[in-house]
Amino acid sequence: MKKLRLILFLLSICHSVSGQWVNLGIQGSDVQMIGNAQGYNFINTSGPTPATGITYEVKATQDDWQNAVTTNNGGGGNYGCCAISNLHFMNISTGIRSVGNQGIYSFQKTTDNGVTWSAFASAINFDPKEIVMVNDTTGYIAGNSYGTNHGQLYKLTPTASVQLFDWDTLWFGDAKIEFLNPRNGFIIMTDHFQDSHLFRSNDAGASWTRIFSSDTIGISSASFPDSLRGYLCRYNGGIHKTTDGGANWLPIQNPSTYAMRSVDFFDGNVGYIAGDSGLIYKTVDGALSWSYEPSGVISHLDCIQMLDLHTAYCIGSDGVLLKNGPSLSAEELLGNSFESTIVYPNPASKLISIILPEGLVVKAVELFDVHGRLVLSGNQNEVDVASLSSGMYWVKVLANGRSYTTRFIKD
Repeated sequence: MKKLRLILFLLSICHSVSGQWVNLGIQGSDVQMIGNAQGYNFINTSGPTPATGITYEVKATQDDWQNAVTTNNGGGGNYGCCAISNLHFMNISTGIRSVGNQGIYSFQKTTDNGVTWSAFASAINFDPKEIVMVNDTTGYIAGNSYGTNHGQLYKLTPTASVQLFDWDTLWFGDAKIEFLNPRNGFIIMTDHFQDSHLFRSNDAGASWTRIFSSDTIGISSASFPDSLRGYLCRYNGGIHKTTDGGANWLPIQNPSTYAMRSVDFFDGNVGYIAGDSGLIYKTVDGALSWSYEPSGVISHLDCIQMLDLHTAYCIGSDGVLLKNGPSLSAEELLGNSFESTIVYPNPASKLISIILPEGLVVKAVELFDVHGRLVLSGNQNEVDVASLSSGMYWVKVLANGRSYTTRFIKD
């Protein structure tokens, strides 16, 4: 009977399990995650005097920035030289960057994980905002002309920088470029009235068609998981969806009136939005409904990125990098052993001890709340639980290649 009650309780919480985000610390705003735990960033450092220029450093991680390796550095040497303005990797080994010297920006490509860089395209005199690489031989960079604030877009090839447009009534603010493939792309631009506009190209950037405009309330982000389905969010929390490539847009349920700053969908159904005050929401049904996922921060979240159906990263305006973390499902609990693990004392208010059968050695301990969210972790037999609120928690212990789960009550 006791086991039956436990199973019924677990089944009752299964539908309400929500994601938990892990704070990976301040990593700077120039972070790009390429795969699970794998990413790059760069940092520019000014010399003691303007004449000494600026040096740069490119770093890589394979373990979510627990450790970082400097793959490349350089720059400096004369006035105004040489800072990285933009960096983009299309996969773990191949990427492109722009490096500035007194307003002139040159471009370099790497194919060996950022260790060595070779010349790519030709130099441009303008203010770059964002760069993307779509294949081994093609990239795009968006920016503005100096002084007049004309929006400019260039296509980059190994030998040339080809200007695709120079618009005197529109410019790139927080530049947003997304290319599904070398031919199909989307950009967001702003006009002199501070209205924002979403454009689409189906011919590798040669021509652009306006597919959405927002007056007063700007478009903050757009995501197209395929050529037909797309989503955009606005600074008033509004969300819109298209299923015909942008010909028609429908307003859909918005879970918050706070500003939503970033949207990203992995496919037509599964996606995230993130915004002010640390808000993150997830949908698995094409935005018919949203579930709130606590981020653990209150800063504005500027960019959210899905790498696969289960892995996402989010970066805040203060440089904090977040990753959606583990949760404990009812199915996982039912598959574990409840009899082999003892928590003492139970209930507890400050410190608990994990007691396992003889011969088992604790490798990791994780504590989850009743919604399946990770709240504490460690790697010792003792865990300080003083910071937890009163209530019931699950204790999951990894030992000798198996996991063992039991419950305890926090006084």
